[in-house]
Amino acid sequence: MQQRTSNVSIVQSSAAVEPRRAGCEVLLVSHSAPVIARIINALSRASERPYRVTQAAGLKIAETVLREREFGVLLLDLSLVDDDGQRSFMALSSAAPATAILALAEQDDETRARAALGCGAQDYVMAADLEADRLPRMIRSAIERQQRAVDDRDLARQAAITLDSIGDAVLSTDLEGKVTYLNPVAETMTGWSSTEACGQPLAAVFNIIDEATRQAAPDPLLRAVQENRAVELTGDCLLLRKDGHEYQIEDSAAPIRAKDGQVSGAVIVFRDVGALRANARDLAHLAHHDVLTDLPNRLLFGDRVANAIVLARRHMRQAALLYLDLDGFKDINDRQGHALGDQLLQSVTRRLVQGVRASDTVCRQGGDEFVILLSEIDGPSDAAGSASKLLRALAEPHVIEGHTFSLTASIGIALYPKDGRDVVALLRSADNAMYQAKGNGRNQYQFFAMTQPSKDGTP
Repeated sequence: MQQRTSNVSIVQSSAAVEPRRAGCEVLLVSHSAPVIARIINALSRASERPYRVTQAAGLKIAETVLREREFGVLLLDLSLVDDDGQRSFMALSSAAPATAILALAEQDDETRARAALGCGAQDYVMAADLEADRLPRMIRSAIERQQRAVDDRDLARQAAITLDSIGDAVLSTDLEGKVTYLNPVAETMTGWSSTEACGQPLAAVFNIIDEATRQAAPDPLLRAVQENRAVELTGDCLLLRKDGHEYQIEDSAAPIRAKDGQVSGAVIVFRDVGALRANARDLAHLAHHDVLTDLPNRLLFGDRVANAIVLARRHMRQAALLYLDLDGFKDINDRQGHALGDQLLQSVTRRLVQGVRASDTVCRQGGDEFVILLSEIDGPSDAAGSASKLLRALAEPHVIEGHTFSLTASIGIALYPKDGRDVVALLRSADNAMYQAKGNGRNQYQFFAMTQPSKDGTP
């Protein structure tokens, strides 16, 4: 049977449910009419999204429904859970690992509600939380935390595949924080054998520091035991091996429970992510730089120009764009081949970078065209001086694989704010000025003038 209340729909105690619709899917496991009514009432007043609530009166029905449908969150009435609670939560989590679990408890049962956190619940909801708009916020927060946990597990699995030659390291301790076990990978990464590490304080074997501050990082195993839940190491941590070698690591720690459910120690799983982080840095660099010359690409250059404009405006200074095109490069490239042509472009790049200040930016616009940003200059004479310096540097012979090349260039200059107040306008002005320089005989620079023809010949 299905009922509707505002933006909440409810399907009563059935494993045969309708297809999923847009909105947040909630599985409510309770047979208490007052609890159900208060939850429906709270969700019906939520404005940010519609809620579709499926109600199951027992744990077995809930497991069946979870295996047949996807839910964002499961609201579990603790009155239905056995005294231990661990088996019930494990069964529900196994049926739907991606579903966040919120425990529902009466006001006088907060101790049991807190214990549910150690069994796998993301949070617990007391009777007072069913009023006003607190419940929707708690549901949203639990779903977000669960999704982050799922994403982290997925990333960890991908990292393990990528770094399968390294594998994961495993280390365990007792309740006093003394090491009880190291697997072979952990032995390699810490520099301790399992035999000599056993009985040692965790900090002596698993020596971790913050990469930025070089201070000791918080003990993840101690947190896992104290909070009675799985925790993750703070990001950007280094593991210092016994001989001083450093590893960039990621890890997660969790309490170890004996058969009676009591915490008997903790286990930490960690891995070397140095290569993974280096690859991420390389990918980020490639996204903003030209592959051939390693110069900033158009995207990064645009950001640099925008920042230079802000600084020039703030400090009452000027900025300039120099649009540079190599004269006759196409003939050299066609005659000598692209391999030599690429090396010639790299030689040009080095001279351009050496010919400007560290605060300036050289960008390869494409082909044999380059754009140079001169940030915070006093006036046109600074731009003219830089352009002359670059022309002289490029005119020096380029010797590549026994071939000597002589190059000249045509440079167009646009000034901020006179010739444009944004990146697009400045580039257009500098480009037109460059074509004017080519038309005037090449191997020279030309300032943009409003009366000069554009590159297509129109005034």
